[in-house]
This record gives sequence, C-alpha cells and structure tokens, in this order.
Amino acid sequence: MPQVLLVDDDDDYAFALSHLLRGCGLAVDVAHSAAAARAAVRDRVSARPYDVALVDLGLPDTDGLGLIEELAVIDPLLPVICVTGRVDPAAVVQAMRRGALDYLAKPAQKSVVLAAVTSAAATSAARRSAAA
Repeated sequence: MPQVLLVDDDDDYAFALSHLLRGCGLAVDVAHSAAAARAAVRDRVSARPYDVALVDLGLPDTDGLGLIEELAVIDPLLPVICVTGRVDPAAVVQAMRRGALDYLAKPAQKSVVLAAVTSAAATSAARRSAAA
C-alpha cells in the first residue's frame, strides 16, 4: 500500500483529500506545516519512507517551493506533487525546476489526483529499487 504524505494548511481540504486517498486504499499522513512535513519525512526515511508527498505551495511557515527542495535533501528518492490553488505558469515552472514530479490545481478531480499519486508511487518504487 503506497504511503502518502499530504502537506496542506487548509484543514478542510486536507481532510477531504486524505479521506479520498484513504478510500482508495492509500495510507495517508497529514502535515499542516513545512516543519511538520520535514519531521515526518526525516522520521520515516530510514525505515519505511513515503512513496509520494503532496505539497501545497502556500504554507504558513514557508513557501512550498522551498519545501520541495528541502524534502529532496532529506529523501532524494521521494517524488513530490504540488497541489495548489495558485494556477500560475511561473509557479509551475519553478516547482518543476525545484524537483516536483507533477503539479495539480485545486480542486483537482479524483481521477486526476489518483492518476498522479499512482504514477508518483511507481516512480518512487523504481527509484528505490534502482538505488538498492
């Protein structure tokens, strides 16, 4: 079962998205800040790392773009998907340059989210297998 970290400070959105993902058989942890996300990834990187992180760009304690880079330092094999309400082409480009695998605009359709998470989990498995 893929392990997902959802990083979003919007309680209602985080609840809805985590409920949707859990309903599809995924294990989901929610972090409401960049600090909590960094700690969660650090705690799991040596044991059972996350397969994918969904990161909102608008976080209370840092810009999500910076968090993408920080997570890549903590766990270089972790695929990150940006999920944000800011549909800005420049932000999309910046997210991809900083290591995001995909970019979803809120509210994303269930099928789009699931396809992105499934693809990212497959990428994670391939990266971890190649690194082993």
